[in-house]
Amino acid sequence: MKLYHKIFKNRADMSVYLENMNPLISYDEELLNCLTNARNTDELHDAKCSVLRDFHDIYAFDVGDAEFPEPVGHFDDEEEKSKFIRKKILLQDTVLYLGSVYKKYHSIIYQTHNRLPEIELKKLAIDYNEIYRKAMEDYIAALVTGEQHAVTASFVLPSLIEQGLGMALQNRMLFKCIMQLNDLAEEEKNVIEPFLHNDKMLFYGTEKYTMEKLYRLFVVQLDPGVRHR
Repeated sequence: MKLYHKIFKNRADMSVYLENMNPLISYDEELLNCLTNARNTDELHDAKCSVLRDFHDIYAFDVGDAEFPEPVGHFDDEEEKSKFIRKKILLQDTVLYLGSVYKKYHSIIYQTHNRLPEIELKKLAIDYNEIYRKAMEDYIAALVTGEQHAVTASFVLPSLIEQGLGMALQNRMLFKCIMQLNDLAEEEKNVIEPFLHNDKMLFYGTEKYTMEKLYRLFVVQLDPGVRHR
């Protein structure tokens, strides 16, 4: 069954599980059959698109229909709590549908061809091809041995490293711009003061206090003629 009323509950350790799994399991098999029955690349592409469309419909339905336990934590208002629950439902649906289906599909592909499809990535500050190959090896090992796959270390961490390099470059550019500022008002001096006498990477403040004000400060001080940009 594609769409049905799901009941999520908390375990004793506060992790979330789906209580009524049977309809989902049978539908996962239908999605898996769409992939395995593809006879060529075009049919496989269409099957993958179909799986993603179904997943979109399922998530959209679950957000408005599923029963989800009351989340633990502090929320400023109901909207913030609602957004948190929607993200948790998205996480559950991703694992239960896409994760489950593609794990089974990749297991079948690997057992049949002794390999998985690979892609070639652009070379950036980090050689993602090398990281991708290592992640693929970890993934295949998980399929063969049944062990857990360290997906965060394989895929998320490299992205954070890349982002960190970008932030470091941005910080260096920011510092050079700050050093060019002269004849500042007292409020403007207060804005840039934390950046001048702090050798750490972290600054505790809202985006409005830091990046937005600094941007406006640079536009006004460095080139008054481009304020409209």
